[in-house]
Amino acid sequence: MADVTPSTQPIPDGNRVAPAKELGPHSVHLHWLLLLLATLWTLLIVVVVFWYHVAEPAGVLSITVNGHTYTGNPPALSLFERDAVSALTIVCAPLVGLLVGAASLEVRTRRGTSGRGAAALIVGGCLAFLSLFGLLWGVASVGVVGGLVTLSALPIMTVDGDALTS
Repeated sequence: MADVTPSTQPIPDGNRVAPAKELGPHSVHLHWLLLLLATLWTLLIVVVVFWYHVAEPAGVLSITVNGHTYTGNPPALSLFERDAVSALTIVCAPLVGLLVGAASLEVRTRRGTSGRGAAALIVGGCLAFLSLFGLLWGVASVGVVGGLVTLSALPIMTVDGDALTS
């Protein structure tokens, strides 16, 4: 038999994943519902960015977009047509957040751990921070997705009604 001394015993570590318990199905479904809402909101963002055309204010007779000058009665352009880089940033950031949030929740569900999803918390926080650069429009678009991804990263309740800390 091997001699077990205090120096060879495993040291309890606060960073280890909590032991697996059965996760509450209602709580898991709620977390997936939050990601579904974030997905629907992201689809709305994509529609607005690529297909909603904003007319120029009255009195504007010429605009220059991407090196092309429109004179007379300028056409209504979508955000993508006006500024492709900003439009792609507005679309790609929530998509990355959704992918990370879904992957984090799937890993936590498969492992049976109810702790917080660190990656989803970080990405959701970054999305919320990024939304501040867009002021009210940013908070209403990317910020909502960031908030929903962050909420989906919160601890999952177990069948016993408690959330394990990990």
